Amino acid sequence: MAATSFSPRARRAGLLLLQSITAAVFLVAGIAKLSGSASMIAFFQAVGFGQWFRYAVGVAEVVGGVLLLLPRLAGLGALFLTVEMLGAMATQALVLHASPLAAAIMLIPLIAIVWLRWTDTREAVTWLRALGRGGTGADGERYRPW
Repeated sequence: MAATSFSPRARRAGLLLLQSITAAVFLVAGIAKLSGSASMIAFFQAVGFGQWFRYAVGVAEVVGGVLLLLPRLAGLGALFLTVEMLGAMATQALVLHASPLAAAIMLIPLIAIVWLRWTDTREAVTWLRALGRGGTGADGERYRPW
């Protein structure tokens, strides 16, 4: 029996679906934190970093969720959210002494998106570095991404 090979169009559609579902999860979570949901207020009070941290995490999740919806920046958004989820896992395990399983599960689609969007992710990081140099590449020439 031959292995099934998906067309590039089907792979692209599947990746966009994965990005959209993952983005929805982070957008809903981020909006819940920013809107002052009672459960989020209680959670961050238990963490002990203060409510400013709830806002910071909420903004990070909304920004990451929006980046996941932009195909060329989705890998960068997934990389950003991967770091945030590693922090969430550490907080769950070390501060709250709870299971970090939910955050660990969210790493699966994020790492898949980083991997599958690796070329775009590298290009986005190069672009950000160029912005830090006034919009020029390593050779001093004007950098034009994509």
